[in-house]
Amino acid sequence: AVASYTGKVILLKNGYILWEYALEKSAWGAWDAVFADNRIIAGDDNAIIYELNLDGGLLWKKKLGRKDYIYGVAADSKGSYVAAVTQDKNVYLFKNGKLQWKQQTGFSNYGAAISPKGDLVAVGSWDKNLYLFGIRGDLLWKHYVGDNVNRISFSGNGRYLLIGSSDNSAYLFELE
Repeated sequence: AVASYTGKVILLKNGYILWEYALEKSAWGAWDAVFADNRIIAGDDNAIIYELNLDGGLLWKKKLGRKDYIYGVAADSKGSYVAAVTQDKNVYLFKNGKLQWKQQTGFSNYGAAISPKGDLVAVGSWDKNLYLFGIRGDLLWKHYVGDNVNRISFSGNGRYLLIGSSDNSAYLFELE
C-alpha cells in the first residue's frame, strides 16, 4: 500500500496496481499508509484518516482538525488501535474508530508506531525527541535524540524500538 503526493492510496501486488483510492483534493496528498490486519490506514494533509478494505472500499474516515496535516499513521496488528501524528504537535489514538485520547509534543510529529502487544504508542517528533505513551495516553518516556525523528518501528516481539533520524542515523532501543 502506497500513500501518494497525487492524493491517492494505491495497492500494489507483484508490481501491478490492484486499485487506487482517490482522497479528498489536497495540496500535498497522502503522507503515510499502513496495513492493519485486512485493512489499510492512511492519512492526508487535509487532516483526514481513512480506513480502507483490501478491495479499496472506504470503511470510515475521520477529520482530525482544520489544518492538522497527518504526517504519520500506525496501527496494531489487529487494526483495533490506530494512531495519527500531525504537523500541529498532535498525537491521536483511536480504538475501533473512536477517539481515545489526544496529546501534544513540542513540535511537528512525523513517525508513529504501536507495539505488537498494543500497549505502547511511540512518536517521533521534529522537536528532536522520541516519545513513548501508554495505550491510555500517559507519557511514559521522552528521549532527546538530537535531530528530527522521522520513522519508528517496533520489533515483532515489542522488545526493541528502531528509529530513523534526520542526522542519517538509526537508533535501536531495548525496552524493559
